[in-house]
This record gives sequence, structure tokens and C-alpha cells, in this order.
Amino acid sequence: MKIGILQADSVLEQFQPDHGDYPEMFQRILSAAASAPLEFSIYNVEAGEYPADMDECDGYVITGSRRSVYEDDAWIKQLADYVVALHKAQKKTVGICFGHQMMALALGGKTEAASVGWGVGVQHFKVTDQQAFMEPALDEICLICSHKDQVTQLPEGAEVFAVSDYCPVAGFTVGNHFLAFQGHPEFVKGYSRDLMDMREEILGAETYQQGVASLQDSTDELAVAKWMLNFIAEASQEDAAQVEAPRGFAGARQKAGELLNNRGQLSELLQKAIDKSKHQRTALAEVWDELMAMIRMLRAWVKGDYRDVSSQAMLLVVTAVLYFVTPLDVIPDFIVALGFVDDAAIVAYVLGLVKSEIDKFKQWELQSSTNVIRPEDNPFHKD
Repeated sequence: MKIGILQADSVLEQFQPDHGDYPEMFQRILSAAASAPLEFSIYNVEAGEYPADMDECDGYVITGSRRSVYEDDAWIKQLADYVVALHKAQKKTVGICFGHQMMALALGGKTEAASVGWGVGVQHFKVTDQQAFMEPALDEICLICSHKDQVTQLPEGAEVFAVSDYCPVAGFTVGNHFLAFQGHPEFVKGYSRDLMDMREEILGAETYQQGVASLQDSTDELAVAKWMLNFIAEASQEDAAQVEAPRGFAGARQKAGELLNNRGQLSELLQKAIDKSKHQRTALAEVWDELMAMIRMLRAWVKGDYRDVSSQAMLLVVTAVLYFVTPLDVIPDFIVALGFVDDAAIVAYVLGLVKSEIDKFKQWELQSSTNVIRPEDNPFHKD
């Protein structure tokens, strides 16, 4: 996965020896959360640097900044225009603090100086809307904060998923392509303390003391970093809307969720899929190669050989395999009259949602000689 970092500020020089700059912070936490190496490209948007092609990266992260999104600087206006372009393209993008506020402002919402003043140190946010990318699932997220502005009006189509008394819009999504956090998963406590010490007079004694004391609290930056990666890896709404979900798919997906954490049952499901596929190659000719790739990816995932895939993608793959193997047993509203054509429709539907993940898996097979399934070892090989 390649992530573009839209850098909207730099760490002050006196703090860089200890903490690095903002891109390094994001690279550190996202790499720690990833199951496979990530690629990064850095674009200094303060200096007008942007991707030559929006599709250079799988997704983007907009960093925080000491500046306010409603300031009149040319580079801030240019970033707002780019956020609108990302939104129109439904490009996966995550906004952090300033980036969170910019997403709201650029899409027609409102950001302004908060009446409650500065939010610093570790803040606790209640998760009010559990979504598929939120794995591991948490009822509350605790993140380091450092901001005086807040989103006070959401843009059209935005949905809040995290709140607190001091920050009613602590996290929101727009469609399946924009994800925004007020808190900083990339910050470490030492950097937070340095910022508070520098701003002690600005913050005031009470806010400063509360902020410093809060650094004793645990934080969820690794879990939130995983959410960010899961979100970027998810299939887009546009892809999902291209084909209507087949009847019974919701029931199969629910059952797949139960199986996903049971390696023994997943292994049994794989064997059933292998056995059935041996007899259905002709009927499934149009989607045969992709079905085999799904099964191989699931097999590699179960064995632990391949984990560079989002949990949402694996849920969809298990759903497709489950629907293919045992529709009459697990899907209450399955129409008995439907036959193999519908198996093909299921595979085609799921492929439309996870094609990029399947392509990435195939590339892994080709590049990793120790993991490539040779024809003689392939349980799906036909002489």
C-alpha cells in the first residue's frame, strides 16, 4: 500500500532532534500498525507540492498544522481546492486535526476557534457509530490532542462517529472515502509535553496542568492507525454500488464474520470450496481464475503466510467462498431455483469490491518465490 502524506506544517526545529518531523511521525505509527511494509510519498503542500497524478497513491493523509484552515493564505486555499478534488474523485483520504478541520471547511462545513478553548494532552472520545474499518473495535478512543479550533458545522453527507463533551465532532466520515480525526495518532507523549511547555502561558495554568496530568492516561494511537489503514484499503462506495448485492449476501456475510476468527472452521470451509470447485470449472469459467485467487488468498491468510489485506476484504472473501460452498445450509433467503450462474454472480460482485486486494495478492504470489503455489502443489490445478 502506498500512502501520500500531504504535509501542512513542520515540527519546530528545536523539537525535531527528539521527535522528527510530521511525515516521520506518520510513517512510524502507520508502519507499526501495518501487517506488511508500506510505501510513502511526501508532498509539502505549504510549498505547493502535490501529486502529479492523484492515483500515485492508494490514499492520502492530511497532517495537522499550527495554522487555522480559515486563514487567507494561498497555500491553504489551494489545499482546500485539492480536498474538494479528492472528494469528487472519492479518493481515500484521512484528515488529522488541521486535516480534519480542512475536510469539513472545504466541503461546506464550518471550523472556528472553540469557545471551550484549547484541547491538549490525552483526550477521551466516545465511539458512537461502529463501522467496518474499526478493527480492533473500541467503544472509546484516547488520543493526544493539541488544538484551539474545532469543527462546529458538518458538511453535507458527513457522519460523526466520535464525540466528547469538549469536542462534539471528534471524528467523522464522508461516504466511504473521507475519514477525519481531531486527535493525533502520530503524536507521542514527549512531543505533547514539549508543546504544552512551550505554550504554558497561552494555555493558562488550569489547562496546562490538566493537560500534563492527562499524559498518565493510556492512548489508542496504534488501534487508530490500524483503522486508518483498514479504511484506506476498503473498497469504495462507487465500486460497491456498481452491482447490487445478491440476495442472501447479508446473511452470508454475517455468518462469515463468525467464521473469520475460527481457524478450524475456515480450514473446513476451504476444503469444501476446493472439493466443489473441482466439479464446477465449466459452469464458473468466466470467474474461475478470480475465484481460485480468492480461495488461495484465504488459504494463505489462514496459514499466516499472507496478512497484507484489510479485515473488511477478508470478510468479503470469506462471504463469497461461504456463499459458493453452502448457500442452502447458511443463507435463509436463498432461492433454491438459482444455480451456478449465481455462484458466478457472487464472485463477480465480491471481486468488484476487493479487486485491488486480489491483484495485490497475485503480485505477492509472483514476487515471493517461497510463497508461489507451483502447479504441482496447487490444489486447484487441473492436468
